[in-house]
Amino acid sequence: MLFVLCSSAACVADDPIEIVRQGVLKAFPTTTIGQAFDNYEGFSKTTWETETMPNGTRIVVFTAELPREYWDPSVASDIPTAIDKATLYIQFTLNADDTFSIGPYTAIYSGADFTAVEAFCRRKGPLATMTEDGCGKICTSFSLSCIYSNTPLFFF
Repeated sequence: MLFVLCSSAACVADDPIEIVRQGVLKAFPTTTIGQAFDNYEGFSKTTWETETMPNGTRIVVFTAELPREYWDPSVASDIPTAIDKATLYIQFTLNADDTFSIGPYTAIYSGADFTAVEAFCRRKGPLATMTEDGCGKICTSFSLSCIYSNTPLFFF
């Protein structure tokens, strides 16, 4: 798990979304998470949401749709063409000192042909589960460097 730090004076302790958006990843210290995620050309319909868990833990979830043309070709070739979109969920957990950790990452694959989505999901085995919107999986091969370099994403 990567630990990140809110190093900007613009970070506001009362706004978990801004804490994350203004924070930086240790691997990419010159670009804020907000700059990278909000400007990744492959993302459409992005949202930032926050929630507080019953135990007081603050969570920020970044959600973005990712059309097929932005998937890494080595991964896309294994996915039926009837699956035309992935929705990516990236979770950030805030610590009491306003630092935070990133993960897990989840992708929900969807398309007009739900039968193809279901068949793909079954092929992926126990790590993939059906949702009402498609086939979901906690991503194990997700490269944040793709977002920071504006290159096709590799996941699933």
